[in-house]
Amino acid sequence: DNPALHRTVQLSKRNGVLPVFVFDTTRIYGSNVTSPTGCQKCGPRRAQFVIEAVKDLRETLHKRGSGLVVGVGSPEDVLARIATAAIGTNGGN
Repeated sequence: DNPALHRTVQLSKRNGVLPVFVFDTTRIYGSNVTSPTGCQKCGPRRAQFVIEAVKDLRETLHKRGSGLVVGVGSPEDVLARIATAAIGTNGGN
């Protein structure tokens, strides 16, 4: 149901795809992040729901021979750290 993701997987058969989920503390999951109306964007119930959904996704991917990298922070910072680590372990290839 996601054509862009489907195409990415098709094109990356050789190197694979690294599934990543980021708990974005800058826009949603930070303790002081509020909506334009002043409401907290992620209360305890929503946080618990997302944690359980990510856990389920990780388990499902594991059963399919994959995994899920989970990060906390700004997506830009988390993805940059993951990319830097990947380059370091692959020698830039």
